[in-house]
Amino acid sequence: MLEPVCFVNATNFHQEIGGEATQGSVLTAIKADRSCDEFVSWTQGFSPKEHAEMLQQQALREWQRERDDADRAWRERQADREHAWREQQADRERHWRKEDRRTAMMNLIVAAAVGLIGGAVTLIAANKLAWYQNQPLPSGRMTVPNPIDNLDPPP
Repeated sequence: MLEPVCFVNATNFHQEIGGEATQGSVLTAIKADRSCDEFVSWTQGFSPKEHAEMLQQQALREWQRERDDADRAWRERQADREHAWREQQADRERHWRKEDRRTAMMNLIVAAAVGLIGGAVTLIAANKLAWYQNQPLPSGRMTVPNPIDNLDPPP
């Protein structure tokens, strides 16, 4: 007698039957209660091959749905990350602009202070020079003698 075969290879009838396959041992093996993840309820008019193809199509649709859900979730996470990054960049840009304004103001203040100090030093030096120029020299003259004036004429 021929032994039954599970179409999806979920069970091994040869091991369940044991030795020689008799009609009683085959029926006992076929009718045994078992929980099978591969079980498909019979639909009239379809062969086991067609049932297997229907299961494959169903599994493919489920896989595609899960992939689409995962892809959608990934895209949402990426959009959230990009939004957070853009917000962070905008905050940095605002901070940089504030620092640039502060630095420009400090540079302006320093330049003005240097200009005022330089002007004051120049005025003080000019006043001192003028004061020294108006003082009589030991020779009684009011200006410093020009060394070129004391040169002897060429022979």
